[in-house]
Amino acid sequence: MNDVKFPGIPEIKSQKRNEAIIGGLWQAVLLGSAGWAVYKILPYLITLMENLLYLGGMIGVAALVIFLITDKRIRNIAWNLYKYGIRLLTGIVIDLDMKNIIQNYIETRKKKLAEIGEGVAALAGQKRKLETLIGRRKDAAEHSLGTASAAKSKNMGLVQNTETRRAMRAEQSAATLTQTLETIKRHHALMSRVQEICEVAVQDLEESTATAMEDFEAVKTSHSVISRAAAILKGNDDDTALYNEAMERMLHQSSQMMGNIDEFMTWSTELIQKSDLETAVMDEAGLQRLAEFEQRISGMDQNQKSAPLATRRSSGAATSVASLGKYDDLLN
Repeated sequence: MNDVKFPGIPEIKSQKRNEAIIGGLWQAVLLGSAGWAVYKILPYLITLMENLLYLGGMIGVAALVIFLITDKRIRNIAWNLYKYGIRLLTGIVIDLDMKNIIQNYIETRKKKLAEIGEGVAALAGQKRKLETLIGRRKDAAEHSLGTASAAKSKNMGLVQNTETRRAMRAEQSAATLTQTLETIKRHHALMSRVQEICEVAVQDLEESTATAMEDFEAVKTSHSVISRAAAILKGNDDDTALYNEAMERMLHQSSQMMGNIDEFMTWSTELIQKSDLETAVMDEAGLQRLAEFEQRISGMDQNQKSAPLATRRSSGAATSVASLGKYDDLLN
């Protein structure tokens, strides 16, 4: 039976039992895995043992393993690592299913309280049964004594002795049952008191657990909000590093693009200025050529007006053809 501590809430068991259960399961898994691995690699081991070099290496490895196993320091280190691993695994299991573990603990206490109630009810039943038996034994003793008295008045010695002994046995049985009844009464009173204390303890445990869970949910909600705010203000280290690198790359590319734009603007400005200068030069040269052409045309017209009329008629056709050639020369 489990020890019950009074008064107050029963203490929550330490993790030793959980560690023992999980450790046993872990050992079973390790042994099963080792057996399966040996079964799978046994043919390869047989093949390797045919080679003396491999056999020597295997013997060396086996000797090293035996040394590590027999060394007390190595065993202590391995045991500490094992306990650390079991505690870590137990903590992970508790973190994953914290609420259910607490609820199961309370339900277990309620079941044990129900078992105590059943035991108290059984004691009450035994008490009533003993009271009934004691009453019957006393009635039987009275009846036997009455019969013995009647037999004595009629000189029936055998019947008198038989009934007297029956009455004595009934009285002795009633006395024994009375002592047992007194013990059962004390036990029933004690267990009734224990039941009341256990009920109070379970109620206190349930209420304190409910309060703790509500407090945990409130703190968890507050912590979630604070964590989001901290994530915004501080940022995650990895995310912040990626963000900074992305911003740096973006600024670098933006600087490069602005440099390209400035370079293009400078080049295009110079090109436009050069084009404007060339256009102005060409326009000025064109105007100068046009002025020269107009002067030469005006000079030729004046020469033709001053020449004699016959000469102009006789050479009309030739001059027209020659003038075309001159115009071509002027245009060239």
